[in-house]
Parts: sequence; structure tokens; C-alpha cells
Amino acid sequence: MTMTTRDRIDRWLGELLATQSQSEGVMIVLVHAAVDQTQRTVKSWRLADTVENVEALITDVDEMAEQDAEGLGGRQRYVLRAQLKGRDVGSLTLRYEYRPDDGPAVDSEPATAAGTIAVLQRHAEGAMRMMVQSFSGVIESYKEQVNAQRTLIADFQRQAAENFRLQEELASRKLEQDLVLKERETHLQLTAAREAHEIEKSQLVWGEGIRKLMEWGPVILHYLTKGEAGRSPEDVMSEKRRQAEEQLFANATDAQIEEWRRALSPEQFAELMEGYRSYRARSAPQPRTGSGPSREDEVIARAGAALYGALGASLARLEPLAMCLVGREAYEALGADERALVDELAGETSSSGEIAGGALWSALLAADVSVLLPVVGRLREGTAWADLDRQAKLTVLGIAARAMRGAGRGEGAGG
Repeated sequence: MTMTTRDRIDRWLGELLATQSQSEGVMIVLVHAAVDQTQRTVKSWRLADTVENVEALITDVDEMAEQDAEGLGGRQRYVLRAQLKGRDVGSLTLRYEYRPDDGPAVDSEPATAAGTIAVLQRHAEGAMRMMVQSFSGVIESYKEQVNAQRTLIADFQRQAAENFRLQEELASRKLEQDLVLKERETHLQLTAAREAHEIEKSQLVWGEGIRKLMEWGPVILHYLTKGEAGRSPEDVMSEKRRQAEEQLFANATDAQIEEWRRALSPEQFAELMEGYRSYRARSAPQPRTGSGPSREDEVIARAGAALYGALGASLARLEPLAMCLVGREAYEALGADERALVDELAGETSSSGEIAGGALWSALLAADVSVLLPVVGRLREGTAWADLDRQAKLTVLGIAARAMRGAGRGEGAGG
């Protein structure tokens, strides 16, 4: 069975009277307890004054609580306390509810400025705590992101530094390889140039040596055989002087002759002009009746071209004959093969057979070896008769002319 508020008050007072042997000095206090934990005393009674009429005390407490709750509105909480000498000796919590139709419930009593400030402070404190906690979480999240980004940036920087180091190392190695290759290339070029220079120098030395040997071979042979073969130095020097005079006279002009006259004494100039007239007499062509070349010149020209062609065709067989020519051997001292080759060259030089082998050989012996060397060089180069230079062509024509004159004098006819 549910107990009413009056029954609870009655029961509590009965227990209080039973436990308190002396009711003198005990105070009964009705206190309103608000939601903000503040308490307000509604009314107090002396227990000794009401012990004779407990029912009147219960009614008075119940009515005072209902009236106070009606003034506040809504559900209110009250505490009925028993105090002895200012100390609580018992209490009873009571609740009263009053809801009028014309307004909302009021919590215990209207709000005051101090209470409103306290509530606002608590709300502000809670909001600040929530804001601080949220900002703290955001800051922690930012810290984690920043730390992660720092780690990532550090990894990237380390990788970039490693890549840069590898690039520098590769570039350094490539530069070293390029330098090594360049050094090897330069070394090979220098070696090739040095070898080419050595070969060129050897060829020059060899060519000069051969030319000197061809030039002075007859003198050496004359010395070794004690005059039985070759040519004496006097003959060689005389031949050189003659060739030098012929070359000087062949290119002489009237202006040069005038310079000789001014530079030389009358005796020297007279001797020089006597030699010049003698050369002109030897080299002068036969008188011609017409304006064109004489028949003898035409024969000599054909013989020279034929001799040059025959020498070119027999170039591979001329080496033994060249050695005999260097040795200044006579036609009768030639071997059978060499004499047959000379006769073959003489026959190809003159189609009518007026040039004998002995006459051709004598004409070759009369020519200086140093003059024959350029002709041999042109033969080896394969130069045609029409493209032959003037000096080489004059040499061949001179040999052909001497061979024809020797044939006219009967040289080599018995060969």
C-alpha cells in the first residue's frame, strides 16, 4: 500500500519521539532544496511545544509545504529536519507538485543575477573545456600530420641527395671515360703520325739513296774494279758539267745573256758564248724548206713516242737492264736476255729497223742516270706520252735522237 505524504511525516515524527527521550531543545525545520543545491528555510517548530498535539504539527507541515510549492509551481523538493543544538539528528525528504493551467512550472524560485551568472559560468566552462579538448585533438592531429610530412620530406630529401650523388658519380665516371678515350685517341693519332712520318722519311731517304747510288754507282764500280768497269769520277763530273751547261743554255734568253755580259769579264764571257754557240750548233735542227717541222724532227718525235711506249710495256723487265746501265756495261758485255731486250726496244722504237740495239744502248749510256729517274717515275705512274711533262719528253727525244745518229754512224751494227 502506498503511503501518503502525511503518513510519512507521521511515521517520521513517531520514530523521532521514540528515539529522543528529551524533546526539550529539538527543533523541526522545513527546508526547500533547489536544483542548484541551495536551501531555503520555510518554517521551524519547537518539538516540545507540539508534543501534546502531533496531528496539528503534521497538518501544519503539510500545509506549509503545499503552499510554498503552489507559489513556486511545478515539482519541488523539501527536507524536514530535526535539529538538536544546531546539529541534525534526523531528516525526511518530501516532494510536492503543483501545475496550474495558466503557466509553466518555476524551479523552486525565480532566477537571480548571481544564479544566472553561476549557471552561465558553468556553461562557459563546459563549452571552453569542450573547445579546448576539440582544439587539443585538432592540434594533435596537425602534429601527427606535420610529423608524417616531416618524415616524408626527410625521406624525399635523402633520396634526392642520393640521386644527386649518383648523378655526380655517373657524370664523373663518364668524364673519366671520355678523357681516357680522348687520351687513347690522341696517342693513336700521334703514333700513326709518327709512323707515317717515319715511313715518309724512310721513303725520302731510300729514294735519295737510290738516286745517289744510281748517280755514283758507276764511279763506285770503277773504283772497285780498278777501272775495268763503270765510269771514272772525272767522266762523271765532266758529264755533270756538260748537262748543267746544256740546261743553262737551253733556258737562256737575250736578257740573261746581257746579264752574263755585265757580270763576267770579257775572257769569261767569250768562253761562255763559245760554249753557247757550240750547244746551239749541236741542238740546232736541220734546215727546213717549209714552215712546218722537218722530216727528221717528225722521225725523232715518232721514235721518242715509240721508245716511251716500249719502255712502259716492258717496265717489269727493266730492272736487270737498269743494273747494267748503272754499271755502265758495254753492249757487248750484256747478257743474252738483256741484249735481246735492248734489241726488242730498238726494233719497237724504229719500225724500219734503222736503230740497232747497240746504238740505243749507247744513247742510254750517254744520258745521265739522274735525268732518267723522272722518266722512270712517269712510267710507273702510267703517264701517257701526250701528258708527259716537257723535261721528261725532251729526255726521251734526246735518247731517240742520239740513237738515230749513232745508227747513222754505224754504232752497234755488228751487234
